Amino acid sequence: MTDGRRLARLRLDLDRHDSARAAAAQFLDQLAAATNDARYSRAAGHIRGSNGGRQPCGDDETALHEMRWLLESGKARSIRDAARKTAATMNSITALESVEDRLRRKYRKKFGSV
Repeated sequence: MTDGRRLARLRLDLDRHDSARAAAAQFLDQLAAATNDARYSRAAGHIRGSNGGRQPCGDDETALHEMRWLLESGKARSIRDAARKTAATMNSITALESVEDRLRRKYRKKFGSV
């Protein structure tokens, strides 16, 4: 068998393997949705190779602009105060303190300190 044929056969085997992995991951995602069990989602992520750390948090752009408005209008005395007031208005499943910390970090990164 020539090298070209071996390479073509190897690519075909890899394509079959990738499609089987994708089907297994899709099945696990459906199982996770049906059973409300996050372990199946994590398993699907491992199969896809996409379980790299924390889940990304939502878009905080609106909250950051609200913080900026609070600071500019004088309704908040500091970035910490603005983050606390803004976090209290957000619907979040995480602890209020962690939302405050996240907003404060993102605000300083985007706008700098006041």
